[in-house]
Amino acid sequence: MKKIILIIFLASSFALNQKLAAEPTGVEIIFLGTGAGEFWPSAFCDCPICKKTKKDGWKEFWFYSSILIDRTVLVDAPPAVGISASLNNISLSTVKNVFITHSHPDHLDLNQLTSKVRSIKTPEEINQSSPTSKVENAPVINVYCNEIVDNLAKSYHNFNRFWRLDSINLKFNVVEPFEKLEVDGMIVIPLLANHDTANDEKPLNYIFQKNDKTILYACDTGWYHEQTWKEIQKYHYDVIILECTMWNNNEAMQNRSLLKETHMTLWSFLKFHNYIMEKGLLKPGGKFIATHVAHLDKSILKKILSKHNIQLAYNGLNVILK
Repeated sequence: MKKIILIIFLASSFALNQKLAAEPTGVEIIFLGTGAGEFWPSAFCDCPICKKTKKDGWKEFWFYSSILIDRTVLVDAPPAVGISASLNNISLSTVKNVFITHSHPDHLDLNQLTSKVRSIKTPEEINQSSPTSKVENAPVINVYCNEIVDNLAKSYHNFNRFWRLDSINLKFNVVEPFEKLEVDGMIVIPLLANHDTANDEKPLNYIFQKNDKTILYACDTGWYHEQTWKEIQKYHYDVIILECTMWNNNEAMQNRSLLKETHMTLWSFLKFHNYIMEKGLLKPGGKFIATHVAHLDKSILKKILSKHNIQLAYNGLNVILK
């Protein structure tokens, strides 16, 4: 009898160890958009690029930039992020935390967040309630942002009478650059981006660390100031996701101070890439990915980036960090 119990115990232990070994220990990143400030194909544009994109279908559309990490962390909530997710057969109902980089409308659409609050309702609840009903017993979704975004959320009811922070399951949390926080087992370091500072806004980029994987999400930003570079150099990265917005406007930019530009050109983008590689900040086998690309011919950019072993992101791109 003791032998049988021992065999059962050993078999159970082996099965448990096999299960634990099979569980993923990496990180998944899904690109829900890779465009810049103008969704393209643009609604009012009939240029050859937009014509071709429309003809090629939605998989070639460039939605506003956003990523989804491990299906639970959404970085930026731009217009149509829900549509992009749905077209890629991805549910955002599992999102627990949202990180907003800044207040620009191509990165923040508060209506996208209100659509999240009704996701737990059953068909019976939906039939018995109106779209503006208060959400009961819904899990809290934490939104991490700068002070300007937080103020926008508090005053948004002035523009949308259906928006009431006391009736939805969103909690806005103001974060400061370089103040590390832990969110559901993930370490997050907000960075001060070099971007629009109107109304004293502090635009943010983020470092995410989970399962021994480190991600730099650098969008939107121009060349970093010294304090941000010092923080970045503390870590080594499995993937760096960097904006490449105005990639064809290079000669004029080279004659100006890097710090005066609040977006990357191809010239500053490649300079950033070279700096990272020279400092050895990208881990062996690490990925360098370009996103937030303006309304231009992406086929040309793709060829240029491939010469530097840089990947051009696209809608629905799934990156697994093992």
